Amino acid sequence: MRCDEKGPDMTSILKSPVHAITLIAGGALAAHSAAAGQNAPVSIPNSGLTEASRPGDEARSCAEIEDEVNGLLEKLGRQSEALASASGQVVETGVKGSRTVKNAARKSVATQGFASAASDVASVLPGGALVSGLIGSAAGAAIAADNRKLAERQQVLSREMQANMAALQQQASAAMPDAMRLQHLTELQAVKKCPGSDR
Repeated sequence: MRCDEKGPDMTSILKSPVHAITLIAGGALAAHSAAAGQNAPVSIPNSGLTEASRPGDEARSCAEIEDEVNGLLEKLGRQSEALASASGQVVETGVKGSRTVKNAARKSVATQGFASAASDVASVLPGGALVSGLIGSAAGAAIAADNRKLAERQQVLSREMQANMAALQQQASAAMPDAMRLQHLTELQAVKKCPGSDR
């Protein structure tokens, strides 16, 4: 999911609000795990969730339930867009990390190839052994410097990823109680055969 993508539409949220919220957050976490070569299960935080059902729900009129449903849909619409944005940040950081590693690997191979070719040429010249040794030392120093830069860059991206993951999980955790409440109310509408409950 790109960071500029919107969240699920109102129809998706209304049909399965919990699934819609989990889909956004879970998709980003799974994409991050795949990019990192991990197979860890995706976990959406659910601590502190309020009860979806409340005393007196069954006695409420269809109009009262509809009013709360509409309010929750509006709130979840905003939350899903924020969640989609946080999800996009996780994916984007994962892509940057993968690209950084690939670029560093290509540069290392190129440096080693150049050093090898230059050493081959130097070996047929007078004093070639000394020149070859100097070339090898210079290439080794260049690769070591690149590795240090890569490690520093990976540390920066790791901190960025941790912050983005925390923001994503916070967004998912904040939206989940409303999603569960909405799902309960839509199920209650169906039981009470309220107008429009078959949408």
